[in-house]
Amino acid sequence: MPRHLTLADVFSAPDWREGSITVPKASAPLQGIYTTVSGCSSPSRMELRFADQRGQLHVTGAQALNSPSSAVVLEYRLLADGRLVDTKTVRFNERQLVKADLTGVSSVIIEIKRVQINGTPCGTTAVLTDLSIDPRP
Repeated sequence: MPRHLTLADVFSAPDWREGSITVPKASAPLQGIYTTVSGCSSPSRMELRFADQRGQLHVTGAQALNSPSSAVVLEYRLLADGRLVDTKTVRFNERQLVKADLTGVSSVIIEIKRVQINGTPCGTTAVLTDLSIDPRP
């Protein structure tokens, strides 16, 4: 059974919030962790730290329904102990899963940046609709 993580489990997450948020193609608001990605500055980041964790970190990325533009594309990246282990692009109406093996890992950074700007307004809301650790059998 996966262990769901909340904002309280995160080591460092400046400017992130937690609560009910609506994403495209969801029939009801979801519980999520979210932040504004400006695209005009450095990526938004969140850091998780682990003492002796096993399993896989699962992160599902999306965009909020109330984001200023549906043309923005975000890139969700996972860095385990400084190494890029997974990356996915997420369009406005998509949700994508990124994963990291936690064996021997003490730090995972979730990094989100805009990859397609093309004159779209700043201020896209990036959402983590799932943040969990799936233990190995």
